[in-house]
Parts: sequence; C-alpha cells; structure tokens
Amino acid sequence: MRRIKPYQILERAREKLGVSQRVFAKKLGISKSAYNRYEHGLRKPTVAVVTKCCKMLGMENVFFRRAEDGVKQNTMIGEKISLLRRLKLVPLKTLSYRSGVPYHRCKKIEKGKLYPTRKEVIKLASALGFSPTIFRKENFVKFLSRFKKLFTE
Repeated sequence: MRRIKPYQILERAREKLGVSQRVFAKKLGISKSAYNRYEHGLRKPTVAVVTKCCKMLGMENVFFRRAEDGVKQNTMIGEKISLLRRLKLVPLKTLSYRSGVPYHRCKKIEKGKLYPTRKEVIKLASALGFSPTIFRKENFVKFLSRFKKLFTE
C-alpha cells in the first residue's frame, strides 16, 4: 500500500478537476488562504477536507492515523491487543497500569476507535510480555497456531 501525503491528495484532486485554488477551496468550504497552506504542506488539512478530496478522486480505501476524527479505521491492531490480553488473562485496567497507557485510551484502542502510536504499541506489547513484532501478521499467525486446539474444540 502506497502512502500519499494529504497535500498530494489535495493537489491531485484540484488538478483532476482543472480548477483554480480559489474555486477548489470554495467547493471544499474553506478559504483560499487556508487551502493554499494545505496544498503547500504548511498546515495539515482536516480529515473532512481530505475525505471530500478523496471522494472527488474516487479513492475509497484511505486510512488515517487516528479514528477519533470520525473516519473508519483499520481496527486490526486493537483486535490483536484484545486477543493477546485475553489469552494472557490480563484485565484491561491491569494492562493499562503496567503499560502506562491511560485506561480510556486502552479501551478505545481495543474497540478500534483509536489507533495507537508506536510508543503505545511498544508499551502494550511489553506489558503483555511480547515483543512489538508480535503484531506483524506472520508472527501473530505463528503465535496463534500454538493455541489452535483452543479455537477448534
């Protein structure tokens, strides 16, 4: 999956439509000066602005760093943390305490409403007694294969 910077999305969408910055900013519902800062990478555009541009480009599978902005997020990491926590029989509050990640953040991460930072992933993995590499697909599958009997019975 190739990562595209938000300002590249804005610029591509505007060029695809063949309109000026002023006209495009008006379509997005923002000022021309704000749009100019977004397109040149001086400021980060809001999720709503990027989402509108993605729709104009026909891009559907766009994932953002955080899900709390109201955009659907890839929840796989939260599901993995939840499963590992339950296999180790560690309550969520205990995991929060051991890792130093606030309880409300742990809860949102597990539910898939919040995407954890790298530091949080490292802290949560070590609090569960794992290396952060456990969250890689091949390592996670290999680990779960040890518990195959639990899932098939």
